[in-house]
Amino acid sequence: MPEVIHQHDHAGSRFLCGAEVLLEKMQESHREEARKDAMPLRFLPETHTRVHIPDKPLSLQ
Repeated sequence: MPEVIHQHDHAGSRFLCGAEVLLEKMQESHREEARKDAMPLRFLPETHTRVHIPDKPLSLQ
């Protein structure tokens, strides 16, 4: 489910490629129900011991 940001121009978003966001078609989700089916997510394998921290911020939009 995409994150809906208040007053964001979703129609002009490059990520959505102009797709229309219809809030009435989105289903309400409950955190506890979603957690019982969720699998743990690892960001780094256990074999990696170092993390690179960039020297400048990254913007994805």
